[in-house]
Amino acid sequence: MESLAALSDVRADLLHDVFDCRPETLLALADRVDQSVEDIQLVYREAEMDELWRAVSINVMELQHTRAAPGKLAFWLEIKDEVMRIHDIVGIDLDNALAAVALRQLASRVSAA
Repeated sequence: MESLAALSDVRADLLHDVFDCRPETLLALADRVDQSVEDIQLVYREAEMDELWRAVSINVMELQHTRAAPGKLAFWLEIKDEVMRIHDIVGIDLDNALAAVALRQLASRVSAA
């Protein structure tokens, strides 16, 4: 498991692994998005968003496999859609401030679930 120090590492000049969709992970990614200004940093953030999307997708598949409550599955499907929307805000719209706010809101939603 990733250490707390690794989760809170917000250096934008590095590509970070994203293994899960915990609120701490989302908040650290939001901080890195906020700091990213160079093209390579934005490429790194897009790659991290791809990893986040995969982590959420795995969670969705596990919920489907275990026949989880429909509400829980619907929640995570919404989270998956939101992650893709934020990915596009970073990669297409190039609006880091909006993407960081959206990631922080997503962290709050996941935390409350």
